[in-house]
Amino acid sequence: MNTKITVILSLMFLFISSSIFAETIILKSGKTVEGKILEKTDKYIKLDIDDISLTYYFDDLVSIDGKAADFLSSKEPADDKNASLSQKENILAKEAFNKGVIKAKNKNYDDAIVEFDKAIEIDSVYSDAYCYRGFVYGKKGIITSAMLDLNKAIELNPKYAQAYCFRGLMNSLQGNSEYAISDFTKAIEINPNYVEAYQSRGIAYSGKSDFAQAIMDLNKAIELNPDNFILYSNRGIAHAGKGNDDQALSDFNKSIEINPAYATVYNRRGILYTSMRDYDRAWNDMHKAEELGYKLEPEFIEKLKRLSGRDK
Repeated sequence: MNTKITVILSLMFLFISSSIFAETIILKSGKTVEGKILEKTDKYIKLDIDDISLTYYFDDLVSIDGKAADFLSSKEPADDKNASLSQKENILAKEAFNKGVIKAKNKNYDDAIVEFDKAIEIDSVYSDAYCYRGFVYGKKGIITSAMLDLNKAIELNPKYAQAYCFRGLMNSLQGNSEYAISDFTKAIEINPNYVEAYQSRGIAYSGKSDFAQAIMDLNKAIELNPDNFILYSNRGIAHAGKGNDDQALSDFNKSIEINPAYATVYNRRGILYTSMRDYDRAWNDMHKAEELGYKLEPEFIEKLKRLSGRDK
């Protein structure tokens, strides 16, 4: 796989489970939580709360952003809810799952897998546990296990947008771009406002050098989440691939404006400046990227030395 695309794919892990719309949720317990929607069905809502994904069934809610939960919910159990479990078993499975998510967030991947294992041992049809265990396996580079878990999550819940998106990422990492695009497309069909799916499909299109389609998807992602610096940086890559240097430069500048500490984009802008023969600015960006902790590619630095006629 192209090195540049591989680097971009690695950034997807930082962004893919980010959220879309902020909501105020009131629970029947009286507790109020602020979160952003990852997924909403007629049975449950999945939220990102401080980068932790948690699922709430409508039976546990009073209102969502001021709307009564009774009007949004179905009285049928969720597709992956095991009716044979006791209330205690349901609570234990949810507790194990939530612990696993927290451990995964803290990069304690082995411990996270142990917790997801517990959740699945208690509830064999817990699609969230399969989905997130699959994602963690992916983070560990154990792609076969990741795919098995994500396939199971989708089998249990065919309308699980996040599972399709995660599986698309695994396909991307294996170089299976057509399967990846199919998965991202399915996620978008289920949730037309799924920022990460548009971003991920855009990157997959960039990997196929279909930069026009990549730009369209990244445009949509930016429309939905205009403050995310990674989106602008990735669209800049697509514009650069299409030969739109001015648009690429504008996107890299916007990414830096939003997050001046984003080391990767300085490296990318430095590469663009090099192609534009603006070597002084290219060196400035390379120095800034390195200062912020980016590990520069020796081959490119040698090329920049040769083209610029200077050592640094």
